[in-house]
Amino acid sequence: MSRKGITPIVATVLLMLIAVGAVGSASVFLDDTLTGLQENLESDLEEEQTVEASDLRIESAYRSSGDINIDVRNSGSVTLDVARDGSKLWNLYIDGRPQNWDYVDASRGGDESITPNEVISLDTNTAFPSSDSSKEISLNAPFETEDTYICYNDGGANC
Repeated sequence: MSRKGITPIVATVLLMLIAVGAVGSASVFLDDTLTGLQENLESDLEEEQTVEASDLRIESAYRSSGDINIDVRNSGSVTLDVARDGSKLWNLYIDGRPQNWDYVDASRGGDESITPNEVISLDTNTAFPSSDSSKEISLNAPFETEDTYICYNDGGANC
């Protein structure tokens, strides 16, 4: 008769061990999942704040050696990368067509960034519009930062 009492005790202990193991496994899984979600949310929030704080403005366009040069101001509150690892991060479009641009200041190059309120001059490598005509200049930078400028030639050296 004493043997019959041991089996329910062993079964109860085994069920308790299984339950504790399942709760422990679920706890580890949920902790890792919640940590990953928190890190992703923090990263997304930081990127969203950077997008909100980023802005640039094409302040002016002018003729220089027959080309259109533009002055671009970082009007946001964060530093904007212009180039990284020798690759330009800003895309320039003239009348909707991509253009290769260069720095007006030859000492600039390589990894480059501009701080808030700093101005950088770019050579669009595009001919200044003929008299009484215009060209649409669009500049796209990281963090959804962009601006458009209409360069209309009224006979002067500036648009």
